Amino acid sequence: MENLLNTLAEKYNTDKKKSVHNYTETYFSIFNEKRLYINNFLEIGILDGSSLKMWRDFFTNAQIYGVDINPNCSKFEDERINIRIGSQDDASFLDSSFLQKNILFDYIIDDGSHISSHQIKSFEFLFNNCLKSGGLYIIEDTCCSYWKSHQTDDDPKKTCIEYFKSKIDEINFYGFIKNEVYDRNNKYLLENYPNPTEFQKKIKSINFLNSLIIIEKF
Repeated sequence: MENLLNTLAEKYNTDKKKSVHNYTETYFSIFNEKRLYINNFLEIGILDGSSLKMWRDFFTNAQIYGVDINPNCSKFEDERINIRIGSQDDASFLDSSFLQKNILFDYIIDDGSHISSHQIKSFEFLFNNCLKSGGLYIIEDTCCSYWKSHQTDDDPKKTCIEYFKSKIDEINFYGFIKNEVYDRNNKYLLENYPNPTEFQKKIKSINFLNSLIIIEKF
């Protein structure tokens, strides 16, 4: 099957295309079947607007939203591309732009600053409040977790990669308790995960790929 998404990526010259990051191969495999049924799509990070145009042409029935801190990105707005200017790690901005307007997204992609603290803050707000049940939250270029230039904290355990590694443990320990399949007398489980948070209960799966993390919501 022809990869329509990569064809569009080539047309608009976004670095998601096969010859650069090749994210389009992964995205086509998970998006193609549902692409006509997507209502709202958000991408953090606009740059030259090329990927927003790709998404607009791929998700033909969706409203496409883009977030960027650069006010010049407003020029990329059109009938189906909606631009919001602000910082991805500013919860009040995200709240006023989306939550207060009752906008829920089918898919969210973070291709913004690639700074770990920004990626984590955006995820915690948008995943909890603005992603539909069954939706996907994707963080791109997670290779930056290994670069000091993209960290705001000297602690290597506070990178985006390490943050989501910890979520793997939370998901699995919650599963042990919820299904009552494993030993309920396990002292470690009972002391450390007696009551999963609402946030933990919303994560269905986490998939790690090369430079991508894909999180599915219950």
